[in-house]
Amino acid sequence: MSNNPVSVLMDEHDVIKKIENSLAKLDGLWEKDAPKYKATLEKILHFLKQYSDAYHHHKEEDVLF
Repeated sequence: MSNNPVSVLMDEHDVIKKIENSLAKLDGLWEKDAPKYKATLEKILHFLKQYSDAYHHHKEEDVLF
């Protein structure tokens, strides 16, 4: 990891993009195990709200720009 602010933000984008892989793995889970599907989605939404919106976007919008 670099101390370059733009590199740090790009690394954080990579973390966020990994959510896409997690979502793809959930395909069909709602039919097999609806409670597990719901719990997993709630965790993903919580992560996106906290990490993406509060942590990452704060740096992009308020610090970098």
